[in-house]
Amino acid sequence: MRKSAKCTIIISAIIGVLLGLYLVFGYVRTPVIHGTVLDAETKQPVENAWVTGTLSLKVATIQGDIHVHPAFAPAHLRTNKEGKFIIPRKSFRQPIPPLGFGMNVEGCRVTVETINDKQGEISLKPSFWKWWTEVTIYVKPTLMTEGEYDSYLQSLFRYCTTGRSGVEVPVAKEGCDAWELDYVITKHENFVAKLDKPDSGEKRTYFKGSLYHLAYLFEMKGDLRKALDTFRILKEHDKKHNISFFLNEYERKMSELQEKLNN
Repeated sequence: MRKSAKCTIIISAIIGVLLGLYLVFGYVRTPVIHGTVLDAETKQPVENAWVTGTLSLKVATIQGDIHVHPAFAPAHLRTNKEGKFIIPRKSFRQPIPPLGFGMNVEGCRVTVETINDKQGEISLKPSFWKWWTEVTIYVKPTLMTEGEYDSYLQSLFRYCTTGRSGVEVPVAKEGCDAWELDYVITKHENFVAKLDKPDSGEKRTYFKGSLYHLAYLFEMKGDLRKALDTFRILKEHDKKHNISFFLNEYERKMSELQEKLNN
């Protein structure tokens, strides 16, 4: 056998072994997560807590490291009456060289939040070998400034309209379901009621921003009357404070909604 043929066979065998190793080990896999959500104060199960899970991955590429944040929990995941939830096992394949040269897990987080502004989270270490794990997450009142809460509401609004609340790769490309839409609307309504029509400062910005979200959220829900009324409030608010930038948008939406209501 010629030396060149032997070299070809050896190289092919090496490539085959490397490819086999990649197929077996070339991914990050999260375990099946059996979770229970409890109130931190009462230690009682929390029903209808909204559960999300996000990985933080660093991928080495020829152009440098890139960071991706894929969601790994199923879309629209909530706890049952016993406060329990299950996140199925999920795998994330590493890119093949030269597209990528390794992938490191920087974080694996499961977050839980409730309609009455309680939150909790837990960090896990994804493992190739670990098949399942049990976790208990305790929720307690969220301590946020009004500015932080306004940013939180913006992320909920983005989720409902785009399926993405932040930098994560979304699971639900269609956005929120009916339960989540009611959840997000309630959060906005409570914040607007708390602000109580402020006359100046940052609170006025938060008030208007939440009303703006509510107008479109009501329209998404199909509550056209509330959407129309909210756009009217926005129009009156901006006129009162000599703000004209959004008036054409308000007028257009009011006309569209009124036409739909008349039909």
